[in-house]
Amino acid sequence: MIIEIFLVSFIVGVVTTLPVGPAGISIVNSFVNKGTNEALKSFCGLFLAEVIYLVLSLSLYQTMNISAVFDKKILFVGIFSLVLFVIGMSFLRSKDEKEISLPSGFKGVFLLAIFNPSLVLTYLTFIGFYERIFDLKLTLLNFIFASSSMVFGVGSTLCALSLLALAKRDVLFTNMVLVKRGFGLFFITSALCSLGGAL
Repeated sequence: MIIEIFLVSFIVGVVTTLPVGPAGISIVNSFVNKGTNEALKSFCGLFLAEVIYLVLSLSLYQTMNISAVFDKKILFVGIFSLVLFVIGMSFLRSKDEKEISLPSGFKGVFLLAIFNPSLVLTYLTFIGFYERIFDLKLTLLNFIFASSSMVFGVGSTLCALSLLALAKRDVLFTNMVLVKRGFGLFFITSALCSLGGAL
């Protein structure tokens, strides 16, 4: 059972990280441009934000206030959509800089990630999915193990993407204007789709 919990949680971490958001791009960018130490600090900022939302989600799940959260999903998704839209526009407007300008380091990535309250919806879904798949009542110990496995999946995915970006660094820098334009359109589209899906 432990192996199954680890594998399912790890895969959830990978799958939820692959559509890379602003925090993920910031961590990859930190690794490529500023080295391992800056990337680790950035990941710690993301990790703290994830832990805060995981604990909040678990407490909401245990107190059965789930319907109240999902009733306010437009607020959660709206905040994150606004952040995505602003970041997308900043990418489209900055054409001359050679680096992707996103906050980095512990504080920068923490603030970037904490402005994604829609993570509560994701984690509530994850907790319900976990209980249904394994037919287990979620204990604190099981929750810590499952969420740690999921965060390990997130970290592994970001590490792989960072190594890939480092290997393709010359191509990325040569085409930085196109890369920024692509990210800008991606974030604006994601913001509009997220908001549309919540309405």
